[in-house]
Amino acid sequence: MTSLEALMLAGVGPPAVLLAVLGGASLLNRPVPERWTGRLAAAAMAISCTAFCVALLLYATTRTGGMVLYGSWSTSHAGGIAIEFLLDGTSLGFAALTSAIAGVVAAFSNRYLHREPGYNRYFFLLAMFVTGMLLVALAGNMEVLFAGWELVGLSSALLVAFFHERPAPVTNALRVFTVYRISDAAMLSAAVLLHHVAGSGSLALLFGGADAASTAGLTGTDATMIAVLLIVAVAGKSALLPFSGWLPRAMEGPTPSSAIFYGALSIHAGAYLLLRAAPIIEASSLVAETIIVVGLLTALHGTFVGRACPDAKNSLAYAAMAQLGIIFIEIGFGWYQL
Repeated sequence: MTSLEALMLAGVGPPAVLLAVLGGASLLNRPVPERWTGRLAAAAMAISCTAFCVALLLYATTRTGGMVLYGSWSTSHAGGIAIEFLLDGTSLGFAALTSAIAGVVAAFSNRYLHREPGYNRYFFLLAMFVTGMLLVALAGNMEVLFAGWELVGLSSALLVAFFHERPAPVTNALRVFTVYRISDAAMLSAAVLLHHVAGSGSLALLFGGADAASTAGLTGTDATMIAVLLIVAVAGKSALLPFSGWLPRAMEGPTPSSAIFYGALSIHAGAYLLLRAAPIIEASSLVAETIIVVGLLTALHGTFVGRACPDAKNSLAYAAMAQLGIIFIEIGFGWYQL
């Protein structure tokens, strides 16, 4: 095992262990005391952030990343389900940013939710979310990406319904969950199509551009279909039109979760995915134009509606939506560094 792999595991491990500890303790009806939950969450995020920052520095000096395979399931036939991670500057950078923001939010949440009846439940869902985001950031194939995508969606919907004693959060959570199901179905369809055509779910076929795709037998039509499915998946998760209606409704959750999910990380996961898949998007002008149009309409919608919002949280939600639209326009035009 290389140093970079060890650091990657040290980064993903603490949030996953926190998820297992808090979930296992709750299942055994022995919830972790509040003072320990906060400390465990702070330690997990700090270790994760430190590990990814060191890994990013190590990659910048050695350039020794690439695909990492940790075994596979269902290997009795060709194209079995593998567990792969992609370590490069973009994935490690996004993972470091994820754990850093999660650490700040965890520290604030420890005080904001002090003596709240759902305190442990909140941190369990926060750990689930961070674990899912790290899997999305580091995914080397569609299987790992889909697992992370599902964890992010499930934790997000449950946190919208956090105050379940009131009807509005539950109703809005069901709305969010419904849109996420459409997004997840598109993501799963893309994964199945990629497996069917190329015999592999490796994201190197999408992230490697036309050369990697043609080597695996992925034609221009197949690549376009996969890219369109990814756009639908991303539009649902990132609150782009026509799926943007769920974003203001998601503000029924606790303020810290609204900040990390719908202001910082969750809605930007789709932008990150399209940025990684930029080489395959460049191969189709239709896909690039679709991203630009959707981004432009979303930016205009978020700007105009946000200026008419009477409360701060909804105004911030629409501001984030408008900013996302601008990001997608930049991706569509190929302005990746910007």
